[in-house]
Amino acid sequence: MEPSKIASLVQKIAGSDLSVDQYFQRHAVPFSRPQYFRYKARLAAEGLASLIDGRSQGNHRKLTPEVEGFLRGVHQTNPQLSLEKICKALKAALGVEVDRSTVEWES
Repeated sequence: MEPSKIASLVQKIAGSDLSVDQYFQRHAVPFSRPQYFRYKARLAAEGLASLIDGRSQGNHRKLTPEVEGFLRGVHQTNPQLSLEKICKALKAALGVEVDRSTVEWES
């Protein structure tokens, strides 16, 4: 399902006069009640982009495309940089803290 359709349904459910339980009882919704709350939280925290299905890129990806691009740039600029220093640069630049093993796997 497209992220915009998911967002539209989440907004429709949230704006309904019915409770969430009542809405799910009366309407055919293509996702579960627990998934509704996950979608709603992700939309509030990260916006529409958070609903894009990333499974084609691998499940449980720890790094966003922005972070991956940053890591590639740091590595290309200085390939001799230690994993620890790359992690520190990532934290300083983007506020993202990852383990060395994540950087090693992704770089």
